[in-house]
Amino acid sequence: MSVANEKSPGATDAPPSRAGIFFKTAATRFFSIGLSAASAVIVARALQPEGRGTLGVVVSIAMTAASLGHLSISQANLYLFQQGRDRTALVGNSLLCGILLGCLALSTAMGLFFFQPQWFPGVNALAVAIALSAVPFNIIALYLNGLLALTDRLGVVSRITLMNSVLQTLALGGLAWTGRLDSLKATALWAVAASLPALLSLRNLAPWRLSRLLLREMIGVGWRYHIGLAGLFLLWRMDVFMLNAMAGARAVGLYVVAVTCAEFLNVLAASLSDTYLPLQVAKETQGAALSARVFRINVPIVGLAALAAGGLSPFVIPVVFGAEFKDSVAPLIALLPGLAALGFIQPVTAFLVRQNRPLRIAALTWGALATNFSLNLLLIPEYHEVGAGLASSLAYGLLAAAFLVWFVRAGGLRPRDLAPGAGEIMDILRRLRQGGHPG
Repeated sequence: MSVANEKSPGATDAPPSRAGIFFKTAATRFFSIGLSAASAVIVARALQPEGRGTLGVVVSIAMTAASLGHLSISQANLYLFQQGRDRTALVGNSLLCGILLGCLALSTAMGLFFFQPQWFPGVNALAVAIALSAVPFNIIALYLNGLLALTDRLGVVSRITLMNSVLQTLALGGLAWTGRLDSLKATALWAVAASLPALLSLRNLAPWRLSRLLLREMIGVGWRYHIGLAGLFLLWRMDVFMLNAMAGARAVGLYVVAVTCAEFLNVLAASLSDTYLPLQVAKETQGAALSARVFRINVPIVGLAALAAGGLSPFVIPVVFGAEFKDSVAPLIALLPGLAALGFIQPVTAFLVRQNRPLRIAALTWGALATNFSLNLLLIPEYHEVGAGLASSLAYGLLAAAFLVWFVRAGGLRPRDLAPGAGEIMDILRRLRQGGHPG
């Protein structure tokens, strides 16, 4: 059966408005990001830059373990789903893989921390153990949220994210109000917030079953993509570990606040990309043309958001996070060009996955990682958190450019096919105001 003909529960014959889905998804995610920002402010004011930096390293250890250990089963699900494989078996196998791979990642990371403590100066072992306990649940949530997006149920994902953000913010606020918030309690609340979505998502994907044959295929597809995606995640996180080792926890604290403020760029790009994902994986979809269309919509949205972030940050960050974090403005501005470039290309990544060229993805991402590592070695000793931001931004921009060149060639497009004209932008705005389909 064609993926496009599969209906999720409660679906009707009328196709959903992509503009409506985008606005609802983006609004919910922005509200969630707002709550996350409130949480970040609470934590930053309670722990100050050094404590915030230590917490950032602990969370990065757990997130790195989850990202290196998840074996890219989500990408395998995307590929197999658009091939028409049984959804219930994908759900059941994802749950099993999440448990097994999560426990393996947890154990490996804990062992590495105890055998090589010099790699993580100033980090508390108990805090690391608490954060790592969330790794299996975090991996399961990653898999299940991807399946919910594929079945056009982004609203479920958004509601779970929103509820989780509300609970975390209230808990952090309560502890801060009573003066009892410290790094260990903040870590524990992060672990709970990272674990809860897995349980809530599973309820919305019943029924499910296990399939040994499909499991073998999932792992076979997943690990080939994982080589590249592991490099991509290290590209995102390596700067935190290098900054901690070379400049200390305070520099990490300033840098983490800058990254937090830049997250809303990813919210916009991911909301638009996820809105069109069910159409992009349908067999009968003209993937290149649709992806190019969504790219043209995405560029002005993310570009304007990046300019707004850079312009407002010198006024907003010291007021919201406190005067101690005024030095977070410079690394934020350094990061924005690269993060915007990654945001631009999000709508084309589903098309590139459909090309089934995992080794090409691996070569591009590990090349960007090597670039980032080299630039961090050069820039962090002299420029600290700003140097880390510049190194990452340059590496992100090079990777985005490489992916875009690949997309143009694989899709048989011309470079001008990616440039929105003034008339098209006005037409998009008119359609969105009317609540219609922007594509």
